Amino acid sequence: MNRYKRPTGIRLIRALLKYGYEIKRQGKGSHVFLISPKNNNSYAVIPNTRKTLKMGLLEDIRKNELKISKDRFIEILRDC
Repeated sequence: MNRYKRPTGIRLIRALLKYGYEIKRQGKGSHVFLISPKNNNSYAVIPNTRKTLKMGLLEDIRKNELKISKDRFIEILRDC
């Protein structure tokens, strides 16, 4: 299994922006809504925090919101 350092919310947002995601909006709270470069109807909600994100949350974001493969997600996380 490939290992990677768990990113903070801010670092994950920056890495996703490098890979073509765009900020749709930022709510009143501490979450950022990112639009997928391929499908404008799907978006990911990422907490905008300086705390390290937990593994369960990262897997939820990968599977349910980003809908990308694990290898692609690890590639994105290495850029964090």
